[in-house]
Amino acid sequence: MGAFVGGLFLLGIRSLKDTLLVTVFWMVIQVALNFLQAPLTTITADRFPRSKRGTASAMMGLGMQLDMTAGVMLAGAKGTKVGLGYSTFGIAVIATAILFAMLKHDWSSREPSVSPFKWGHFFKGFWVNPKKHPDFAWAFAARFALILGYFVVMTYQLYLLTDYIGMSLEAGQKAVVTLALAGFLPSIIAIVVSGLWSDKVGKRKIFIYVASAIMVVGLTMPIIMPTMTGMITMAVINGLGFGLYMSVDAALMTEVLPSEGTDAGKDLGILNVATNIHQAMSPAIAGMIITAFGYAPLFVFAIIFVIIGAIVIAPIRSVR
Repeated sequence: MGAFVGGLFLLGIRSLKDTLLVTVFWMVIQVALNFLQAPLTTITADRFPRSKRGTASAMMGLGMQLDMTAGVMLAGAKGTKVGLGYSTFGIAVIATAILFAMLKHDWSSREPSVSPFKWGHFFKGFWVNPKKHPDFAWAFAARFALILGYFVVMTYQLYLLTDYIGMSLEAGQKAVVTLALAGFLPSIIAIVVSGLWSDKVGKRKIFIYVASAIMVVGLTMPIIMPTMTGMITMAVINGLGFGLYMSVDAALMTEVLPSEGTDAGKDLGILNVATNIHQAMSPAIAGMIITAFGYAPLFVFAIIFVIIGAIVIAPIRSVR
């Protein structure tokens, strides 16, 4: 249902010119696609043992990175044809959801006993007491901080190229594709290697520390070199760091769930808030920072939050 609603509204938004209607359609799209994403995140926790979750998460991260790169490339290549981009993604969402449902059958729900649905219990379930489940709270804070630090820069790449580096709009659109390709291979290598390696050594936190340190180095590059060279260097280094982070972080999240993961869908949905909220927050925060201080402080902000994201991983005790 989420895929169909989201896909249809993506197809519909292409022809809209009224700001209010675009806003309403975009809100529906975000809600619908999150309906799709939340159940997908439970697959790792439901169907893979703890010792294999790094590898499983790496495969999910691999798919995400392929999609992100393809999306950036499409946006850069068809920057003046917004309607075509929305149509492409709308059709792709619906088609992939149908393929997944047809090829990957779910467990039967006939035998398991299900408690009667109660609205009070439903709403209370969205509150996870941080005192009773501190590891869950620290994991949420870590993901929120690091993802914010990463996306506050990534969402403004085009404007960084035009206003900070000094490119024309046309050159900037082409350069966005170049940056996506520059970070693609390092990211793919890091995702696959880190997932397998993390499972082999049975550790998660050290990989996140290393990933954060790599990303800090990458985010420093455009400050030192405010040129296309600096941006490409950042893309390569950040691709490595974020790829390293993505697969291991997803595995770690499945290992800090309250009640041994009996409510994995709901709890992972809460953790997804720490990822998805940045789609709305990052552009607004970046815009305020740029307006008040300029472009260079945007990288400083990102560095600070990536460091915070690494620091708050330390108190987690249930995961090594």
